[in-house]
Amino acid sequence: MLTEFSLDNTFFESEHLDSKSNNRSFIEKWKEYGVLILTDGQSEEDFLEKLKEKIKNKKIPANVYQDWQSAFLENKIFLSSKRWASFCEYSDYTEILSLNDQFKTGITEETSFGLVEILPNYIACCPKTNFEIIEFDDYSSSKNIQKSYCEARVDILRDSEIDEVWDKKFHTLAKYSKNIVIIDRYFFENLREDIGVKRKTSIESFLDFLMKYSKKYNFTIISIGGKNQSDEQFPVALLHKDLKCKAPLIEPNLRRNLGKWAT
Repeated sequence: MLTEFSLDNTFFESEHLDSKSNNRSFIEKWKEYGVLILTDGQSEEDFLEKLKEKIKNKKIPANVYQDWQSAFLENKIFLSSKRWASFCEYSDYTEILSLNDQFKTGITEETSFGLVEILPNYIACCPKTNFEIIEFDDYSSSKNIQKSYCEARVDILRDSEIDEVWDKKFHTLAKYSKNIVIIDRYFFENLREDIGVKRKTSIESFLDFLMKYSKKYNFTIISIGGKNQSDEQFPVALLHKDLKCKAPLIEPNLRRNLGKWAT
């Protein structure tokens, strides 16, 4: 699960950007658990220019700029078609809450956060939408980032509802990713069992979810299988052919772990 977050226009005025460890820790969290949502009108270049000004005024170390420059190049970013103002420019928190369809966590600097906190109808974390506004120095307490961290580590229970599992663990990953790799030593074994009893396979259910996003994916599954041209390989090869017909936007790659065959 990825946390969709937005950096306020005032974000780079934060006094806590002077800490190299603060910046690197945040950027690492972004890399692993987040996707930056830019409002229409924001750009990486504008943010980096603000950092240059802080370096020029000797308010942050020069290598902080390099860390952020690399982050903007390597981490997940999505440009929204919707425009919103700086958080402290709103007169009622309800207006900010309406942005929950764009992102779930807004991150700002200390002074702006203080102004947001005193807005009418302010709520720390909306129980219905999980929307929150936090200050940079307190990002580790974000409910959404904490949830992303936990969901990445918690196993899926056998009797879990598939729709719920998808929403909690995979929805935002699928929404913002192109390359998907599944490594499961029992995947092909379970696949053959499902095909044998004419049951809808897990991969078909998974692709049903992916196809809702109307985008192209490179999809790789690595599992333990039989020898090349064996009876164990045959149903997997048939499924591969079938999937390419059913899901033309998805390029499946089914590979035998530690073996020679791949389809």
